[in-house]
Amino acid sequence: MINTDELRSRFYSTFGKPAASAGWAPGRVNLIGGHVDYNQGLVLPIAVDKGIAAAVKPRQDSGFHAISIELDQRVDLEDLPQTPIDSFADYLIGVLHELHALGMRRCGWDVMTWGDLPIGSGLSSSAALEISFGLAACSASGFQTGRKELALACQRAENRFVGVNCGILDQFASALGTADHALLIDCRSLEYEPIALPEGALEIVVIDSGSSRTLAGSGYNKRRSECEQAARLLGVQSLRDASMNMLSEIVLDPVLHRRAKHVITEIERVREGVNALRSKDLRRFGELINLSHASLRYDYEVSAPELNLLCELAGNVPGVLGSRLVGAGFGGCTIHMTQRGIFDALRQSIVNAYEERTGLHPTAMLFSAAEGASLK
Repeated sequence: MINTDELRSRFYSTFGKPAASAGWAPGRVNLIGGHVDYNQGLVLPIAVDKGIAAAVKPRQDSGFHAISIELDQRVDLEDLPQTPIDSFADYLIGVLHELHALGMRRCGWDVMTWGDLPIGSGLSSSAALEISFGLAACSASGFQTGRKELALACQRAENRFVGVNCGILDQFASALGTADHALLIDCRSLEYEPIALPEGALEIVVIDSGSSRTLAGSGYNKRRSECEQAARLLGVQSLRDASMNMLSEIVLDPVLHRRAKHVITEIERVREGVNALRSKDLRRFGELINLSHASLRYDYEVSAPELNLLCELAGNVPGVLGSRLVGAGFGGCTIHMTQRGIFDALRQSIVNAYEERTGLHPTAMLFSAAEGASLK
């Protein structure tokens, strides 16, 4: 976790004044429920013990000055722009616009961010950036808003300002995560429930493939549009309301059929996965994770050769229960649910074989389910 005392010290050295507030927010790993959040389905993420911290100070003028330590980038603006500037600062600017709409006072800002999440790897660094900054800005402004409302504002910022039609999964997990628990989120009702992970029984390994992806420039928005089109043709509000029986009774374009099939079956896999965790049936939970990856690969077509290879290599390692891609796909990371104590064996088994076949260097990380965002 980022040392926020050091972040505050760097803020003071750079801006010549102490930060008024600092927030930290975790990244997330979705255990199961890929690409169903914007279809109003069920998802099961965890908040992880790496994330992004933001230190902030309101200004007397309208200037906006933001520094990202991990990206080594700085943005200096005389006023808050109304359109994106193709920078990490777009996520911060979008959040401010949404908080202003909720009633937070307008002013200029000095901002410094620092994270230890791999950027562009599918661990939701964007949501961690939005939530950490939003939490700190609200505190520094004396503006009161609940975590749920903040998560929704950050989602709107990414939808409306950044231009990525993400669902609520990432922001909810970052803002509302619970240590040692997954978070079952109903993306229609916005109800959520912590689901205990079996204590001492499993580990969560994430492997960065070294193949990054840009979410806004990927097929993410196209997939969302395809799902909306399939729902209209099926006569339902969203694919949350569709069933395999309904899908069998109508002739859809083959691509739309595959997209709908993934969403329908993935929502059911989430339900089964929750039951498996509650009954401590980890082998079944692993099987469901494997099925999720296959569906994302063949029906939703958001995987990549590098991700498929990592999952295949991990499947040959004793103690690996299940593997799937993380996040939106198109590159990035894979998640591997394993029995405890096999991290070193998994890393050693995969790294050399993967490097030989791809020329890329993968990075294996061991994560814990962490608490959601907090002021530091």
